[in-house]
Amino acid sequence: MNKLKNLANSAKEYKDYKAAVSFYTDYLNQKPEDLNIQFELAECYRYLRDYSKAANSYEKLINSEKNKNKLAVFYLANMYRAQGKCALATPLYDQFRKDYRGEKNDRKYIKLAKNAIEGCQLPKDNKSEDLFIEGLGSDINGEHMEASPIYLSENKLLYNSLKLNGENSFELDSDSLPQRKFYLAQKDANETWVSAGVWVDNPIIEGTQIANGAFNFDGTKFYFSACKTMNSGKVTCDLYGLKIDTKEIELLPKTINSNYTETQVAVGKDSKERDVIYFVSDRKEGKGGLDIWYSIYDAKKNTYKEARNCGSKINSIGDEMTPTINPRNRKLYFSSNGHPGYGELDVFMSAGEKSKWSEPENLGVSINSGYDELYYTESKEGSGGFFVSNRTDGNVKNNATCCDDLFSFKNKVTLVRTCSGKVMEFSTSSSKPLKNAKIRVYQLDESNQERFLVQETKTDENGDYKVNLDPNQKYVITAENENYFRNEETINTFDYKTKSAYSKNFQLNAITNQAIVIENIYYKFDKAELTEVASNVIDTTIYPMLINNPEIVVEISSHTDSKGSKGYNLKLSQERAESVVKYLKKKGIAKERLQAKGYGMAKPIALNKNADGSDNPEGRAKNRRTEFKVIGKIKVFEDED
Repeated sequence: MNKLKNLANSAKEYKDYKAAVSFYTDYLNQKPEDLNIQFELAECYRYLRDYSKAANSYEKLINSEKNKNKLAVFYLANMYRAQGKCALATPLYDQFRKDYRGEKNDRKYIKLAKNAIEGCQLPKDNKSEDLFIEGLGSDINGEHMEASPIYLSENKLLYNSLKLNGENSFELDSDSLPQRKFYLAQKDANETWVSAGVWVDNPIIEGTQIANGAFNFDGTKFYFSACKTMNSGKVTCDLYGLKIDTKEIELLPKTINSNYTETQVAVGKDSKERDVIYFVSDRKEGKGGLDIWYSIYDAKKNTYKEARNCGSKINSIGDEMTPTINPRNRKLYFSSNGHPGYGELDVFMSAGEKSKWSEPENLGVSINSGYDELYYTESKEGSGGFFVSNRTDGNVKNNATCCDDLFSFKNKVTLVRTCSGKVMEFSTSSSKPLKNAKIRVYQLDESNQERFLVQETKTDENGDYKVNLDPNQKYVITAENENYFRNEETINTFDYKTKSAYSKNFQLNAITNQAIVIENIYYKFDKAELTEVASNVIDTTIYPMLINNPEIVVEISSHTDSKGSKGYNLKLSQERAESVVKYLKKKGIAKERLQAKGYGMAKPIALNKNADGSDNPEGRAKNRRTEFKVIGKIKVFEDED
């Protein structure tokens, strides 16, 4: 009896869950009252992702009056939810949340149970009629797990796999274990995905298994993780970089690799166009179990900055993993069991970079199921993509949900929309197109007005640009050029079903040292306080100009006509200029960007009196004015993050 138990425990420790199930089952046949071993058996079935057998084992445990393992209730609810049985799962989660208070890690598990209940309440409207999803077939999906699909083109795919004929075709104590490798797949004449052999650049690190990888945006470098099993049975991974041209492989520095696991790498760009290396780690400083971290690559110095956590919007009290970055819109896709979802691991999407992200959005039941969905990646054109799942409609094994297979998805209708337009210099006479003007597209979070950069491009020689937009989003598009005021326009794509394309044109004012009159800023007679009308004018003229151009320093000047003494007018105009500056400071404009200057009657732009000496009311009205002009620039310090 003890021998069986020891064999089972040893197999479980080394993650040989199939062997452990066999030993635990034999043991329980002889000693069915051992509830601790019943729990271990249920755990092994859960690790094998055999949800039905795991549920049966947990049920036996919690139905026993002697059961004291309160976590069994939580895991049984999870197994029900994985099988789409939320009606059975939800009461168990409610019971667990009451009973588990004061237990070990109660905050974590009670929060996960709460999220699971919210997941059961998510909309079940299946939009899969807009998607065509299929497994990639037995030529690609084998008996073991496929992972890390990397889109190369509409007809070519790179992926990671352990290619074996049969599940037990090697000995664990063999000196030469079979290796996970990167393989190519391509479509044949019948549009069927077929194997195209081992990737010619497949990296090899002696004594490790190559598990997953990602290219940088220009395809010159391939990052990957190499993993090895320690004597304790624990698997640890480190990140490496492969230069495609020289085939040189480097172990990434200690600013990224630590004494913990670093794996599942993705590469993006930040707003400064620097490579950002995203990866998954179990380091103790994380928010939960597995977290997504990042490091910025400095190409000039060939160095990687100290890794930082992506923050609590992305990382939950649970596990986050398999990040991918879409080069088309810079969005992060990742899998999580810590955010409200439909099953075990769901795919989520968020816009942003580094540690600043929008609220993650569940991709819904068109992609997610009760099972695990991982490694979601979209095509560059936005027409489809790939993901990994253990769902039952893959390449069926003995345990239909044991192993991860590759699936493709294709949008049946075109979802991506274009926005095009021109950027011109503003002129009262003749405008000219602005070449190489920078166009930036930001996704706007209307709840807090945060902006997240999703695309960047430049105008051509005719001042023309074109960008892609996703459906059901609100965007801010900015246009800027050196020595011109930046401008922006908002656009939303909620009407994408009735609109195939959008258009936005921009006119940019040149920055000069000439003062610009702000019309309709009025004051009460002999007063310096702003009127409500004047405040509204500032809100729609000077203020947005300062927000859109955070580097400029301006002089706010006030002028009077010639009525009254020189000294009086000088003092009044200074107070009026200062009232504008004070108002702008209250709205958040830094004081070092604002200078108030009163000129009194010293700088008329029209005659206060006509040539015959009579009063000129129209001229006086023009002279009573507020102006601004750019008098310098400051360095805008961005978060180095």
